Amino acid sequence: MKRGHTAKIIGVVGIVIVVAILLLRTPGTDTTPPGEQYVGTAEEGCAPWDGAAVSMSLSPQKDTPFPSFYVSLWMQEFPSSFSFDGSVGMSEDEGSVSYCPQKQECETVQKAKITFEDTGEVITGTFNLMLQDGQQMKGAYEATWDDTILAMCG
Repeated sequence: MKRGHTAKIIGVVGIVIVVAILLLRTPGTDTTPPGEQYVGTAEEGCAPWDGAAVSMSLSPQKDTPFPSFYVSLWMQEFPSSFSFDGSVGMSEDEGSVSYCPQKQECETVQKAKITFEDTGEVITGTFNLMLQDGQQMKGAYEATWDDTILAMCG
């Protein structure tokens, strides 16, 4: 084989390897492009039985309410992470995660894993949600505490 042909074959093989690596790294059914930030607010509130709760409302763009998702944890503060598997179901003392593609059209997600880092002014973290139809949403978020709402529970 001539040297020119060997170099061409090595070049083609290299290109095939690079394309294969890029294809393997491309997300499958994610509805959120990698790196997209969700923004929103966090606030104190009350659980259904009038105990302490914290909640966040998040959407892809500031001041755009839909699509959005809503996290409500029935505890006094956000933990470092929260997850549940919809096949097991959430216990009534944990909270809920809902996805709302449009106004008055919300569904409880099937599975959720959410991380939280609370600085006292802002909560940041990541989310990985599986909707009822199996579609997956992943991303990062930043929620600013809304101190204008004073929750009086109990």
